[in-house]
Amino acid sequence: MDLERVVPGWQAASRAVEQGVMVWRQAHPRATLAELEEVVAEAVSRLQARYLEDLAHASAARDLTATTLEERPRCPRCGEALQARGRQERRVLT
Repeated sequence: MDLERVVPGWQAASRAVEQGVMVWRQAHPRATLAELEEVVAEAVSRLQARYLEDLAHASAARDLTATTLEERPRCPRCGEALQARGRQERRVLT
């Protein structure tokens, strides 16, 4: 993935988050500092997730089948090269 292609998406996501925070603030003019912190943290978290997802997809390490054993990342526990085992279904625990 060419990172230059994701920048417009990042900019749009940033504007959407910014707009959402401004609308929330207008609807809650007497919000406490704790409430403001929570809203901002959630907004930044959404941007962080978008950036991380795009950067991970742009990483050469995402497809181990395209790399040699020497080029592959190593397991932090045992030091062995990671093995490509196909795509796995992932689920988010809540």
